[in-house]
Amino acid sequence: MNSMRERDCEDLPDYVCKFRHVVTQVRKMSELDQIMYFLRGLTGRTREEVQYRRCTTLSEAITVALDFHLLILSDIPEEYRTIKQGTGRTKTIPSRDECRRQNLCFKCGSQNHRSAQCNHRQPRNDRGNNRSGRSYRQHVDRQHVNNVDSREDEEDDQESIVYDRVTINAVEVRRKSVAEPIYIVSSSVQSDMPAQSRLLVRDGVIGGNSVNILIDSGASTNLIRPGLASKVLSEQKVQARRFDGTWTPSHPTKRVEDTIYIEGMEFPRMQFTEWDLPDTHDLIFGQPWFTKYNPQIDWRTQQIQVATHTTFEDVDVPTFQKKLKCGAYDEIYHLKVTNVDQAEIPQELIPLLNEYNDVFPEQLPNEMPPTRSVNFELQMKPDAIPSFRAPFRFSKVEQDALQQFVEENIRKGWIEVSNSPWVLNIFKIPKIDPATEKFPKRAKWLRSGNSKILIRWVIDYRYVNSMSVVAKIPLPLIEELLDRMVGCTYFTLLDLAPGYHQMVVLPSSRPYTAFRTQKETYQWCVAPMGLSGMPGVWSRLMRTLFDKLGQFVVVYRDDICIFSRTMEAHLIHVRAVGDVLRKEKLYARLSKCAFGRQEIAFLGHMVSKYGLRVDPRKTITIATFRAPTCRKELLSFLVLAGYYRRFICNFARISRPLRDLTKKDAQWTWGRIDKKLLTL
Repeated sequence: MNSMRERDCEDLPDYVCKFRHVVTQVRKMSELDQIMYFLRGLTGRTREEVQYRRCTTLSEAITVALDFHLLILSDIPEEYRTIKQGTGRTKTIPSRDECRRQNLCFKCGSQNHRSAQCNHRQPRNDRGNNRSGRSYRQHVDRQHVNNVDSREDEEDDQESIVYDRVTINAVEVRRKSVAEPIYIVSSSVQSDMPAQSRLLVRDGVIGGNSVNILIDSGASTNLIRPGLASKVLSEQKVQARRFDGTWTPSHPTKRVEDTIYIEGMEFPRMQFTEWDLPDTHDLIFGQPWFTKYNPQIDWRTQQIQVATHTTFEDVDVPTFQKKLKCGAYDEIYHLKVTNVDQAEIPQELIPLLNEYNDVFPEQLPNEMPPTRSVNFELQMKPDAIPSFRAPFRFSKVEQDALQQFVEENIRKGWIEVSNSPWVLNIFKIPKIDPATEKFPKRAKWLRSGNSKILIRWVIDYRYVNSMSVVAKIPLPLIEELLDRMVGCTYFTLLDLAPGYHQMVVLPSSRPYTAFRTQKETYQWCVAPMGLSGMPGVWSRLMRTLFDKLGQFVVVYRDDICIFSRTMEAHLIHVRAVGDVLRKEKLYARLSKCAFGRQEIAFLGHMVSKYGLRVDPRKTITIATFRAPTCRKELLSFLVLAGYYRRFICNFARISRPLRDLTKKDAQWTWGRIDKKLLTL
């Protein structure tokens, strides 16, 4: 590009054509650099004119240069008009007066015919034909080259000039076994070229790879770069026809098939012919695509609409993950059944639940909770010093997810902008992916580019917890709560929605809850997760609200259990609890509640009128505990199993051989007897 000069070409249009062909092969070149190299190759007067105009785009600079070139040609006397031939030779055409005297053709200077019968193309620099000048300008300003006439003669091909960013690699391809020719029009437009180019280009995905797709109604077949498609249908040999009418030697190619995704639209099982396309495009959608999908295209905005018939498809987990990776979706919804199965609710309780349906919203209201008798307050030590730490580094996907988290909580009024010197960091913990039932890895999440993945944002309050005075508020004893439920028959369990967010933080304590993002510092107006004093303060609030209902209600943190001996009494008790929740604007999650059960899971136990038993879900970890290989693993097992020792007769005697192995001087011998004891 640096060595290209106008003087080395036939004329300025030839230099423009060659320069465009070269510049489209260079990726990520700025517009100013393109103009600089273009000016460097121009001749003196043309270069001065383009510099004087101060063009900002390459297309504008080329237009100015060509206009100035026409202006210069119009001032040259007719006696000196010349035509550049494709071979580089110059043929001088006499003036019109000279042609009349010698009875020559006005167009080509031949003696064999008159100008009316002349088949020679009129020179583009003819000052006497204004219509030719207009067609020349129209050719310069043309934005697209969509069709190529393969039957055009050789001379016309040599003189044709393309002034758009399109370079045609082949005009006709024929297969050995098929008589019908295939016309191929490919483009060299870069994806980052300015908006002057009106080529219809879209970004898509094939097999998880991002590709650049040219949508061209002039191409008679769909083309794809070799190696992108996943399925090969057939192999064949093809020949390509050049501009001069000659054919290239036949070379093998493949007929392939794959699914393409463009802007959320899926085009399944599309067939392509592999072809060596320019670096600027990976696929070309030709007439087969237009015929099959009949897209509606707004050429002013370049918007594409394809009529699709919505259908439902059952897919397995691997297919679902593949579609997520390929971006084959517009929106994804994680559906949960929030309505409790009516068959599991006694008929007597259904009208009561309908009456208190405002206590069981799907989401917490977008408003601040009321100020109650117990609110959260932080007291710092006298020597507490604020801590200011640099924020964690986040990727673009993480920044977008954090911004969504901040905007949602600001809309609810739960956080506000802060000037607090107590600035803490925030980080994420992924939630279980409902599609795979596993925790997604950070690298996989970042590659997906999905900022709406299920994650939990956590604030690092370790320093604040170390500098604060934690109130010594006792939590209820689980054994005492279970003892109060002896002899009852009907049980209802209510699980409050994220409990701490339903408590107000006093204004004096809000600066201690501040956290920072890459853009701003915020502080909590409702109680956040992670502060060491929260469980005790929340237990005090629950005890204050339900203390007078203690004969039939027990509360442990955010779990409320209502128990009664008869259904009639149970209806009264549930209504009393519902009145308290409605008055204090406390809300429960209907999906995690149980109503009118005769046996209920509460705090790791199964409670019924027959007494207590171990919750089978809690003993799965013990039953599946792998055989320990060292003293530390054996201690972990004994601590885990020791919680349920009151349900195992002679637990101390049975576990004695295992406890002996945990002694300091004991020799580790894991045998058949120990394995038997482990399963008891």
